[in-house]
Amino acid sequence: GPGRLRRWTPCRDAPMPRPVLACGFRLDDGRLLTLELQRDGHALQGRLHAPDGDFEIRSLHALRGTPLASGTALGYALTRAGKTVLVVDRVNAGAVAMAEPLDEGQRMGLAAAASALLLFDPEFGEG
Repeated sequence: GPGRLRRWTPCRDAPMPRPVLACGFRLDDGRLLTLELQRDGHALQGRLHAPDGDFEIRSLHALRGTPLASGTALGYALTRAGKTVLVVDRVNAGAVAMAEPLDEGQRMGLAAAASALLLFDPEFGEG
């Protein structure tokens, strides 16, 4: 009948990348946001799944105004529909820049994600 599992087929040929960071945030109104970050070589990429749409996350490895790149994530950019809506700077004490206009729920969700990214050590799990 409907809802019953007929057959289980394990996926062995294409291993899924394991997240190096996975966490969830519940807003005051009960909505849930989840964040996943995977390693892609030296870079980190992932998604923030939000009730009103997903955000792409990618690590930043260059300092503004210099041609030098770092092997370690110096920050993160969260984008939606090709537009950067949040930048997390991990250099020195860290900083967060958020695009306007965002509603209160979006600001709270992005602030929670920014906090997780600021606290996350990108060297975790490398060796």
